[in-house]
Amino acid sequence: ILNIGYTNCPNYCPTTLANLRRVMELLDPSQAEQVQVFFVSVDPARDTPEKLAGYMSAFNPNFIGATASPAVLDLLATETGSYYKLDQPDAAGYYTVEHSTNTLLLDRAGRLRASWSYGTEPAQIAADLRLLLVEK
Repeated sequence: ILNIGYTNCPNYCPTTLANLRRVMELLDPSQAEQVQVFFVSVDPARDTPEKLAGYMSAFNPNFIGATASPAVLDLLATETGSYYKLDQPDAAGYYTVEHSTNTLLLDRAGRLRASWSYGTEPAQIAADLRLLLVEK
């Protein structure tokens, strides 16, 4: 499972990660161990590896947070059909980041298998995962 965002996101990212935590709880342990959640920050200037590790562990210690250079993030966005844009900083230097809010399911070969819109219920995502895990 791949989700892009940033740790200072006021609403979409924490809600999505909390929902993904619930998805993992809804799966049987044998199913959950076959699913890896990756959160890729599109704000590498503020989201250090240490900050990402702490942020992710607040949701699930098995979730992985990562970031990359802007060039690699641009490539990731292009390859996944995602979008992000750093907004202009305010007078205090604070800025937000516009970004896609869908959650993507990639198989082990990196192929897109599903895309869930923001707000998709955890039970629906878990049901979809159960079907896809049977297919493998």
